[in-house]
Amino acid sequence: MSDAQVVAQLEAAATMLMEHEPMRAGEQGRGFAVVADEVRTLASRTQQSTREIQAMIDQLQQNARAADQAMSDSQGVSQEAVQVFQAIAERLKAVASGVNRINTANAETASAAAQQQSVMAAGDRSVQAIQAGISESSVEVWRLGDVSAHLRELSRQLSEQAARFQL
Repeated sequence: MSDAQVVAQLEAAATMLMEHEPMRAGEQGRGFAVVADEVRTLASRTQQSTREIQAMIDQLQQNARAADQAMSDSQGVSQEAVQVFQAIAERLKAVASGVNRINTANAETASAAAQQQSVMAAGDRSVQAIQAGISESSVEVWRLGDVSAHLRELSRQLSEQAARFQL
């Protein structure tokens, strides 16, 4: 029982006493009756105020329970949001890790491509050197062919001259 309800009950009891007392007191009780009437009026107002205060208290308690429920709901939603954000953060870490692996693979691929290009350039230089050697050899073969033709001619001429000297 609340304090307001206790006060209301005490005032109701006092009012009942005041109603019965003037009947016992007779003529002197009239003044007492006026006072009792005022007490009844005050008791009635007090009871009305008590009901209004109790209604306000009930409304405040209801609002407090609603606020408590809203805070509990909000806390639950906040915890869910935290879990969602943690899951997103984990996924972003996984994506970042994947991007790092891709960047590493790209760097390795670029390095391998550069090495391959270097090897191909060296191979190209070797082919060019071989071609130059073949060209030089070809020129020398032509010269040898010319020298060989010239030597055959000289050999033929020597043979002719040697045949004249034979008896």
